[in-house]
Amino acid sequence: RVAMLAATGFLFTEHITFTGIDSPSYVSFEQPGLSGGLWFFLALLLGNVEGKSVETFVPLDGGIVAEQNESKLFRIKEGHVAGDLGFDPLGLKPKTE
Repeated sequence: RVAMLAATGFLFTEHITFTGIDSPSYVSFEQPGLSGGLWFFLALLLGNVEGKSVETFVPLDGGIVAEQNESKLFRIKEGHVAGDLGFDPLGLKPKTE
């Protein structure tokens, strides 16, 4: 499904442009409108999102190779809700589950 969606997106962007960039999609990231600080900003933003997802794992005591951590490796915290990053500025998250 992901590959089909990616293929559809690739064909869609070859024929419809919203940014005024008329190059093929596989080289569009090199165009002036997308170069510069945009990629750095995106990497920083997505790095912060990934950092929030790492906080959902059970903390380890004594490092990753310690024997007491064998049952804790790659375990999600008990009360974690999938997809909940704790960011809801518009208040769209339901109050009850």
